Amino acid sequence: MSEIEGRAHDIFENILLEKYDAITDETSAILKKAKEIDELFFPVDPGLQSWYRRSQAFDPEILRAIENLKANFGIYLRRLKNNIEHLQIAAKKKDEKEVAHYFTKMIKNACVNCHSRYAGRDIPVLKQYLTLEQPEEKSESKEKQ
Repeated sequence: MSEIEGRAHDIFENILLEKYDAITDETSAILKKAKEIDELFFPVDPGLQSWYRRSQAFDPEILRAIENLKANFGIYLRRLKNNIEHLQIAAKKKDEKEVAHYFTKMIKNACVNCHSRYAGRDIPVLKQYLTLEQPEEKSESKEKQ
């Protein structure tokens, strides 16, 4: 998240300096990092991710809560993507008012709204999920005995 924060600051600075190409580069990097965060918490291929392997210990209610959390995060990710697309179009047109409008909208409707809902909060389903014991893997020395 600190990378996204830094890039958002750079976008603001580039708006003030009217460096529109840099705005496009920074917004692309933000979107890429947001997708990485989504994939970290909600892997696309659950069979390969220990994050989901551990979920076998959950009851169905907890799994539904995780899916709801994923769906809600997806809403913010789509808002971010939509605002970034508009921001990039405005930057290519070098339209200062539109750039400022979509930057503000991106910060408010995606970043601030998501963080006010989730960041720094105690989300019980995540806390429970992340503190589950991982299954022990057989070591080679145990198998030889």
